[in-house]
Amino acid sequence: EELTQKFSNEINTGTLTILEKDILETNPEELNLEKGKYKIVANLPYYITGQFLRNFLSTKNHPSAMVLLLQKEVVERIIAQDKKESLLSLSIKAYGTPHKITVVHRGSFQPAPNVDSAVIAIENISKSFFETISEERFFNTIKAAFAHKRKILISNLSEISEKEKIADVLKELNLPEKSRAEDLTLENWKKISERI
Repeated sequence: EELTQKFSNEINTGTLTILEKDILETNPEELNLEKGKYKIVANLPYYITGQFLRNFLSTKNHPSAMVLLLQKEVVERIIAQDKKESLLSLSIKAYGTPHKITVVHRGSFQPAPNVDSAVIAIENISKSFFETISEERFFNTIKAAFAHKRKILISNLSEISEKEKIADVLKELNLPEKSRAEDLTLENWKKISERI
């Protein structure tokens, strides 16, 4: 109501539309947004981050970029600051290029939360990564690979393929047989997904 009053001129001239909806129950394709012609700027609570990103990155009408305020630890996981990839980081990097912009300390908020936040940009969003492999196949592969964090790759991927075949693919790609899911790059995962 406050926004409707504050921006009544923009609403009346058609330059602004305000929707009062639950973003997780909103299908991006129903918003009549043109693929690559809009950006998302949001402050997201931790518990909806994964689903929100999935909804807007995997839609056929995806944005060109996102700038998001998230928990600092989540941002660090997305950009793999410790050089260890995760299901979350690979899922986002398959669609765009993430980078941390700045840290926002907890004292910047009223009331102050228990954690610091950070601003992340995800740019160059597209589906070009999936030109040679389906999204479903890629995600099935990495989900299997990260299912049991302490297990080596061959053990985890044996849920979806034969161990001998996985060993052959790792050898072909010059990857150690005792590799763990977190040690592989996005390109490694693309090649593995294509081959098993």
